[in-house]
Amino acid sequence: AWLVYKAVSEKGPTITITFENAEGLEAGKTKVKFKDVDIGTVTSIELDKSLANVKLTVDMEKGAAPYLSEKTRFWVVRARVGAGQVTGLGTLFSGAYIGMIPGTEGKTQKHFKGLEKPPIVTGDVAGKKFNLVAPRLGSLNPGSPIYFRQIEVGSVVDYALDANGHNIGIDIFIQEPYHQFVRRNTRFWIASGLDVDLTANGLRIDTESIVSLMIGGIAFSTFPNEAPEPEAEEGAHFKLYETRDEAREDRYTVKRDLIVEIKDSVRGLSVGAPVEFRGLQIGMVTDINLDADFEKMDFTVPVRIVLEPERLHLTSPKGEEEALARWQHLIDKGFRAQLDTGSLLTGQMYIKLDIFED
Repeated sequence: AWLVYKAVSEKGPTITITFENAEGLEAGKTKVKFKDVDIGTVTSIELDKSLANVKLTVDMEKGAAPYLSEKTRFWVVRARVGAGQVTGLGTLFSGAYIGMIPGTEGKTQKHFKGLEKPPIVTGDVAGKKFNLVAPRLGSLNPGSPIYFRQIEVGSVVDYALDANGHNIGIDIFIQEPYHQFVRRNTRFWIASGLDVDLTANGLRIDTESIVSLMIGGIAFSTFPNEAPEPEAEEGAHFKLYETRDEAREDRYTVKRDLIVEIKDSVRGLSVGAPVEFRGLQIGMVTDINLDADFEKMDFTVPVRIVLEPERLHLTSPKGEEEALARWQHLIDKGFRAQLDTGSLLTGQMYIKLDIFED
């Protein structure tokens, strides 16, 4: 009687976990671990009724009962080669086991759906999560590093296409204490590949690290010409820029769409070409079309450009009417656009803006 009572009183809860497959798992041998401490044992493995998943029955230790809730997560720990890291090498000798993130919030639960991929960030790592929005994913993957001043401070957790299919939401995690450097006006950009720039000082090549060059990465900063705003709240949303230069230049918030009508050939002009005023880039080409008048046999190429009026001090605190008056004054004084050659080597053209008094 005593032995029966002792066995029943010391027995922990029995739970079930479902996975897509049972690779590396064995009934009676596979353990459930948290921080390398055994807190349960798999007692049986069987297929579910739909044959789509396997169901594991697990006997947990008695002390694990308070940590089995709807927030608890389980996954299989096995040797994996991921983005820039190799995990689970110890399982090559000891065999796969089931990892666990305890959960104390929510309802008590005994049936769980296991994660097919191990979580990038576990619950015992302090930091903050943020969300980035980008038109394309590039070479980013879960586990891709995030850099601040070329120090790895976090990683990409997950990504998903939004409901309308226009953008991609990227969840990231910044570790403590580096999350304090994420301000409301902080900017994030893709740090994958090489940043090559030919300047008057020579050829400049920049990259965050060899790891980001191979598997992708993200960098962030608050630029020194802007006053830092308060620290960003957890879950805050940010735009993900393609390059550091694009992120730095986006401080100009006012955009104005204009159309430049060109009668000549636009060979060498492409979408994305710069629009410059006396050597300073103040915009870019966004679209190129063709208008045809077959009665007069007149062909015109309307080139749509977007300008940043703040660069030319063409915005006014008095409102849009005053800003338009400044534009009209410029045009009256001979403000015009023309095609010009940007590179003799490649033949690329750009839109040149200047004052032509005649």
